[in-house]
This record gives sequence, structure tokens and C-alpha cells, in this order.
Amino acid sequence: MQVKLLRVLQEGRFERLGNPHTISVDVRVIAATNRNLEEEVRNGSFREDLFFRLNVFPLTIPALRDRFEDIEPLIWAFIEEFSTRMGKRIDTISQADMDAMRHYNWPGNVRELRNVVERAMIGTQGPRIQIRPPAKAALQPTVVEETLDEVQRRHILTILDKTNWRIRGEQGAAKVLGINPSTLQSRMDKLGIKRPSKGNDIS
Repeated sequence: MQVKLLRVLQEGRFERLGNPHTISVDVRVIAATNRNLEEEVRNGSFREDLFFRLNVFPLTIPALRDRFEDIEPLIWAFIEEFSTRMGKRIDTISQADMDAMRHYNWPGNVRELRNVVERAMIGTQGPRIQIRPPAKAALQPTVVEETLDEVQRRHILTILDKTNWRIRGEQGAAKVLGINPSTLQSRMDKLGIKRPSKGNDIS
């Protein structure tokens, strides 16, 4: 099959099964895989010439756990999708639930996230959805190793919740953290911390 595919890519020609006539095509191919093709080539399970033919403009999409800032917009996108299908209206997620979703490892990536949202939507009756990561996450050992940014992000979110997202002033988060408000804002921008939009309840 790899040989036949390589011929199509190189020559732009193929024959349909059971038809002796050659068909010429002018197409652009987009290929996707969850395997490391360079390693597959070294192992001899993927043709090197086919790899170089496909590897013209490679794009690497990081795992969902490496782009936590995408989790919240993906959740709301899936909620909108399922709301239309199920005839439900959802406008509120607790901050605790959203934080739990951000800190889950998501080994199944976006597909797993979509399934979790769908499961929560099925069991939701009112406008507020209760959504948590898969139960198996609770059975996994607690991960002690965290990057400095992850620790800082969790701590800043905790203080922002306690100060009702007030940054400046005597009762503001910057005062509690002992840093300049502009420094706090810069740190929030770097860590991807944004004030939840109205309707995305903080509880």
C-alpha cells in the first residue's frame, strides 16, 4: 500500500480497482498521524522515501495537557455543540470544576475531553453544569512534581478568587501577594490567567 501511495504522490496517477484505465489527478495531500514516523522509518515499518514525500511542511500539535489555555474554550465549544443537540441551555460552570478540568492530564486528549463534557451534559438538568475529570484520575498517585509556573498559577488563582478578582487597592490580590499590580498583571498574562467572563460563574 505504501508503494502504491508513493506512486500516486510522485506521478499523480492511479488505477481504480477492476479498471485498467489510468486516472491522472492534481491534488494536495494532508496526512496526520499520532506515531513518530522518523522512528517508524528507523524500525523499517515505514518507507523512508514515502516519509520524505509527505514531510514537506510538518506541523506538530502539542498534547492537550501542554496547552491548558485551550481547555476552557474547548469545553464551552463542546457545551454549545451538545446544547443544540440536546435542547439544553448551559451558562454556568464553577471555578472549582474548571480548575479541576485544567489540572487533569488528559491522556486521551481532545477526544477524551469531549466525552467528559458530553457525559456531564447528559446528566445536567438546569443551566449550571457540574463537570469533573474522569473518576480514574482520583485513583492515580498525586503528582508532586510541578513546574514553578504551575505553582505560581495555582497560587495566584487562589488569591484572585479570595479577592473577587480585584487586582489593585488595599484589598486587592497584588497587595495580598506583596507585588506591584502591574507585575501581577504581567504574570497573569504570561500564565494565561484571565478573569472568567460574565456567566462563567466563580464559586
